[in-house]
Amino acid sequence: KRAAVSFKNALVVEEIHYNLYKEALKAVQSGKDLQATSVYVCDVCGNTVYGGPQDKCSVCGAARERFMLVD
Repeated sequence: KRAAVSFKNALVVEEIHYNLYKEALKAVQSGKDLQATSVYVCDVCGNTVYGGPQDKCSVCGAARERFMLVD
């Protein structure tokens, strides 16, 4: 059961990562400067968010405190 949850979370997180990369590529290709913003990563599932985490991870439900700021 834990393996199934882990794979499900990984699929959701990789879809999020794909969309983040796609948006960054689109910005670069259009000549836009990427706005510097804080990036946070959930240390449970790898979910990546800009700006700051919500109270709970939208993927695995981990508490806000489980997100780490990426410098």
